[in-house]
Order: sequence, then structure tokens, then C-alpha cells
Amino acid sequence: MESVIKLVDEHPEFAEIYHEIALFREDPKGVMRMFSEALAFLDKNTERYMVDYYAEKAEAETLRADQAEERADKLEKDWFADKRESAIKMLEDGQSVNKIAEYLSISEAEVIKIKDEITTN
Repeated sequence: MESVIKLVDEHPEFAEIYHEIALFREDPKGVMRMFSEALAFLDKNTERYMVDYYAEKAEAETLRADQAEERADKLEKDWFADKRESAIKMLEDGQSVNKIAEYLSISEAEVIKIKDEITTN
């Protein structure tokens, strides 16, 4: 008790804290309620943080997936444009539809469609 009195004399701001500690010693159930309430509050904050964290992560993943899909679409369009250009050159050189389809690994129907487009233009 002497050390407590000395501490409070030297640091008066500890008087209120010591008083609270003394009350807690008289009511341990109150202390447990206080800790339970504090833990519940922390749990809610942790839950909110985790929900926000995973929502942001999901949003970032969706954005990456969308960007990857856009790149894949562009590559496919570029690939088809290259095939189309090659087919036009081969048609202009007099190659047969089936030979062009086989060489470019596209359907004969696609080669015929390209042929029709260039003959109508």
C-alpha cells in the first residue's frame, strides 16, 4: 500500500486509475464483462477489416481478369487479322481454297468468306 501511496503522490494522474483498479478487485465479474465487451468490439472491427480486405482483393482480381480477357481478345483479333491478310495474299497468288485453309489452319468456309469479301470490294 505504501508503494501505491508513493506512486499516487508522485504522479497524481494515477489516482483515478488506482481507484478503478480497486473497484475491479471488488467486482471480478464486472471486469470479465468489460473484457468481453472489449473483445466483442475488437471482433467486430476485425470482421469489418476482413470483409473490406477481401472485397478489395476480389475487386483487384476481377480487374486483372478483365484485363487478361481484353488482352486475349486483342490477341485473337490480331491473330485472325494476320490469317485474313495471309489468305488474301494467297488468293491473289491463285492458291486454292482448300490449300489456303489447310496452310492457315482455318475452315474452307472462312476462306470462301474472305474470297467473297475481296471480290465484291
